Amino acid sequence: MLGLLSIESLKERWKEYANLKDVDKAKKMIGEHAGHLSEVEKQTLALCRIAVLNNGSALRYVRKQTPSLCMIAVTNDGGALAYVEKQTERICIAAVSNDGSALQFVENQTTDICAAAINEDPYALRFVEKQTPELCMLAVEGDGGALRCVKKQTPTICMKAVETTPSALQFVKKQTVEICRRAVTEDWAAVQYVKIY
Repeated sequence: MLGLLSIESLKERWKEYANLKDVDKAKKMIGEHAGHLSEVEKQTLALCRIAVLNNGSALRYVRKQTPSLCMIAVTNDGGALAYVEKQTERICIAAVSNDGSALQFVENQTTDICAAAINEDPYALRFVEKQTPELCMLAVEGDGGALRCVKKQTPTICMKAVETTPSALQFVKKQTVEICRRAVTEDWAAVQYVKIY
């Protein structure tokens, strides 16, 4: 059962709306179940807009994507970027600003796109193809635990990570006395992660 309707009755209802003779009913049906957009023969911009406003991932069913439909979709659901046929930097930034992990769907990563993703979710660093010290620093400033996603750790990045989140000491590959001291000074409980004696 889907709500109060069975799948069979829902399909029957949809068949009568799919031909768009009753546009208001079709809009209502698409608003409730955006996936039905794929069954509409003549998709209008208005119907597609209703679908992606309701569920950004409905973009996968839109036959003729426009930049504005894509923007609406990714603003509502960053993961809808996976269905955008023609990605622009503006659309990608909107997507990753909504959901940092949408960075995994970006075809051409730029520093601005990566920074927007990391600002939304420091752990989005794991999807950055070309990590820079600046992007790594941005991530650990947001959450020291993001140090586990840093491919090339430096003492400066590690120090910032433990200043932000002392328990990030557990992810420091090459601990130094200074880094350990900083972590323990920030939170004595970080002593449990000290590997050097």
